[in-house]
Amino acid sequence: MALSTKTLAILTFASALGFGVLVVLSEMYLGVGDGLLDGRLIGYDVEAVTKYLGLLSKENLAFYIGPFRVLDSIVPPLLALTFSALIWTLGTPVWRATIILPLVYVLADLRENAIVGKILQSAGRDIDADLVASASDMTQLKWLFTVLSLGVFLWLWRKGRAPL
Repeated sequence: MALSTKTLAILTFASALGFGVLVVLSEMYLGVGDGLLDGRLIGYDVEAVTKYLGLLSKENLAFYIGPFRVLDSIVPPLLALTFSALIWTLGTPVWRATIILPLVYVLADLRENAIVGKILQSAGRDIDADLVASASDMTQLKWLFTVLSLGVFLWLWRKGRAPL
């Protein structure tokens, strides 16, 4: 069953707004050094995390651990739902199988958020290299599957299956 154009538009708007708010907030409050850990497409290591945490003020660290984490736990499922709904609506049965891509994205993103949260909680203490490696892997996986999900949507939309 395909969703209505209005429902798809609302989902798309809400996802874009949520993602936009995350980007703006991360630039305003967390954009020190090489920027937010979650936004580093090629990942990071213990040295980069240590440097980043050293540059964050206590207030910004509290913002990262608190309100930003909450919003960053809401937006990924919304974005994955949007990608899935768009792919399902635009795709043929064969293309619909690609709704697995947003599922992998959201699992990687939420796992990354949990691990980064543990790293942030340990600020000021020794940072676990295995934890950083896991978070970095999830960050890279998240971005890969975000791009793949977006790519499938754009391909289907370009092929003229778009209700929007």
